[in-house]
Amino acid sequence: MTGYQFLGGSTRRSGPLRLEPLPVGDYNFTVRNCSAERESKSGLSWVITVELEIIFNDERLTILDYPSTAKDQDEAAEVRDGIGDFLLAVDRVPKGAFVPDQVLGARGKCRLKIEEATGSYPAKNKVAYYYVPREIKQPAVPKPAVQSTLEEPDDLPF
Repeated sequence: MTGYQFLGGSTRRSGPLRLEPLPVGDYNFTVRNCSAERESKSGLSWVITVELEIIFNDERLTILDYPSTAKDQDEAAEVRDGIGDFLLAVDRVPKGAFVPDQVLGARGKCRLKIEEATGSYPAKNKVAYYYVPREIKQPAVPKPAVQSTLEEPDDLPF
């Protein structure tokens, strides 16, 4: 290995451990990581893993969420598209196939709730839902009529 110089290792240190969950409420987030989708064992749903960074009282906190898309075995049943809701919230609707790298660094807003402690697992935050931004439609500005300064030739063959 040539050209490498030891610089003392990584200087990034993790913040203090937060033992209690954040209060229920609305939080802005940045997507720090996103996994490729995986199919459930039943083959009826798709799941992705997203790592959301939320800044609360100058602390950078990480919340994991698992948006999924599921359909019932009954073909007439409604499809729940949690992955689509997430992609709409971060304004990253794919034009073709979903690529996880497309959402890295994207920002959005979500509602956090608290999932109660069960057994040896402590209470934790969970994304209740994502806010989908509203489309702001600008009023149409009437275009002024353009007057042609070019004269049409009279000697056209048709």
